[in-house]
Amino acid sequence: MLLVFQANDDVTKCIVAIKSILYGGADQEPQAEVISQLSVEMYNVLEMLFTNLHRIDFEVCPPSVNLATSDRGVIDTTVFDTLVLP
Repeated sequence: MLLVFQANDDVTKCIVAIKSILYGGADQEPQAEVISQLSVEMYNVLEMLFTNLHRIDFEVCPPSVNLATSDRGVIDTTVFDTLVLP
């Protein structure tokens, strides 16, 4: 469980760093060259994720059913079809 919290902290730090790159800080403006580099890196990460998506075992705990269930306990078929169907 400690590993999950550490991963959560790492992701949070990365998101804060991305936000400061995109919006700048209190003492600096966002730089177009750095934003361009960030967009290329994000594209590469997403491409790698989609390429290797078949290696992830979704049968253990299908999160799509939990995401598609509304507060009333009824599954929104549009969301469910988007998340589950190929």
